[in-house]
Amino acid sequence: MEQVIDDNNQGLYYYEAGQLENASSCFRNALYGISLLRDVSIQNSDFPQFAQHICSPIKGWSLPAKSAKKTPDQGFSLPFSRIMLLQDCNAQPASLFRFNVVTLAILFNSAVVNHAYSDSHGQITEAIEAAYEGYENAFMILENLIDDPDRSSSSFSLHSKIVRAALFNNMGALFHNNLCRYRDATRCFRSYQHMMGVMDKQVLQNGFMTTEELRQLSMNLLVVP
Repeated sequence: MEQVIDDNNQGLYYYEAGQLENASSCFRNALYGISLLRDVSIQNSDFPQFAQHICSPIKGWSLPAKSAKKTPDQGFSLPFSRIMLLQDCNAQPASLFRFNVVTLAILFNSAVVNHAYSDSHGQITEAIEAAYEGYENAFMILENLIDDPDRSSSSFSLHSKIVRAALFNNMGALFHNNLCRYRDATRCFRSYQHMMGVMDKQVLQNGFMTTEELRQLSMNLLVVP
């Protein structure tokens, strides 16, 4: 698990430096590593059915991406551009919850990087498809985690809400900017705004987003035709 965490966090540092190709390579390595670890752990029955006081693998969030070339003023919607920093909880036994959270984070991070790469280099079909698939898979894992009994005993709750809101926003941005699915984009942005309307103060108080980020993303719904 330590190598997977290192690959993810190295990808985050490349991302913050604007080195998107290097970041993408790190996240591919992390996804491959977590898939191997998961298979071995399941085969060996290493996952307890329930573990109390689970440490959340999510340590925090990156800085937002550097200024995008496309802006709401130009008619484009903006993605949520922060990605997750992970920590290894060595003192605790392996759990399916922890593996799923790490997988969720890496899928989300990889999708954001592909999304950013497409936005900064033009309409890159492969990157758009990879971002869409990553967001979709991350959403499915998140839905399962919401019902996981370990979640209530971890610090994952607020992070999970941010991830869910970010997924709605970023899928909306793909639907609007890249796929011309405007009705779907509108639904996604409305879901994002509903969630942020409930937790915007928490997000600001904990430093997960800035006032300017909240303002910019709140404009996405307004630019959908």
